[in-house]
Amino acid sequence: MLKKTTIILLSFILCGIVGSAQHIDKEKYENLVDFVKHYYENAYLNKKKKQKLKDTEEAIQNKKNQLGDAIENKKNSFDTTWNKDKVIETLIALPTDKPEPNEKSFDHFLKDEKKELKEHLEQLMNDEADANITDGQDIPIDTARTDTTIPAGGKTSFPWSWIIVIAITSIAIWESLLRKRLLIFIPNKKHKDNGTENHKLKTENKSLKNEVKKLETKNKELFDENIHLGQKIESYQYKSKRVAVSEIENETDKNTHDPISTLYSDAIIDGFFNRVREVPNEDTIFELHLQIEQMANFTIYPSAYKRVIANPDFLEGCDKQALHNAQNVTIESQGIAQKQPDGKWKITKKPNIIIS
Repeated sequence: MLKKTTIILLSFILCGIVGSAQHIDKEKYENLVDFVKHYYENAYLNKKKKQKLKDTEEAIQNKKNQLGDAIENKKNSFDTTWNKDKVIETLIALPTDKPEPNEKSFDHFLKDEKKELKEHLEQLMNDEADANITDGQDIPIDTARTDTTIPAGGKTSFPWSWIIVIAITSIAIWESLLRKRLLIFIPNKKHKDNGTENHKLKTENKSLKNEVKKLETKNKELFDENIHLGQKIESYQYKSKRVAVSEIENETDKNTHDPISTLYSDAIIDGFFNRVREVPNEDTIFELHLQIEQMANFTIYPSAYKRVIANPDFLEGCDKQALHNAQNVTIESQGIAQKQPDGKWKITKKPNIIIS
């Protein structure tokens, strides 16, 4: 849609340029080159934006500039002997035109736009050319002419491009003024609507407040009635919410401060227990029975017997005897561990364990 809009706007200006004279001199040819350059650059950027590629903005801009520079060089190739077909062929040619174009070339990438531009230029020149000039004939070029008169038929050209520009500008100004005029009235209407809406909301808010007060009164009556009924039940004693919450918190604090008497670990590594925790899990091998705050006796966690029988290597760091086809675990003597200042539990005496 953007591409078509660009073509339409540029075409209006181009009509004024081409229609200003019967002959295509160097100045008008250069104007046509500027038109084609602008068209191809816009088409390239718009098409790139629609593609989901990883090209950076800088890379796309460099390619666009490369395309624009190549088309700008067409101004140096103007020849007064060209007919209109040659002019169109030269104008639409892309810098990478080849018999078999590469997929990454401008010629391949803009092939549809190139075809559309050719048809547009042909139609434009056919409409504006003198009736005595036919396809294939040389278009007489007078590079010395700078006026805008049409010698054929004695007609004088009209500055259509300026009329179109003035018309478009006038429409834009008129539309801007119209919007401002509308904006003068719209806020007033909105302000009036807001006033009515605010009054309605205030009325509804007042009604809701009255309903809330009624509900609060009814709720208090029901609450007092429940207390009265509850006091009739034997041994019932009403407690306020604050008192009930306080009693629950005190009970929780009491349970929380119960001393921990057993700890659990999953291995002995380099004479220290690894991962000591307060709750056993599926990896637990040892259990520590605290004697004093910094000292504990330890043995094998009962639920880990089967794992130890299957793999005595879990008892690394213990004095152990493992017999073939063992079925039982015997604790000859428990081990002793001492808590270090850094919080780790060090083995001070190894347990004696027999797996038979």
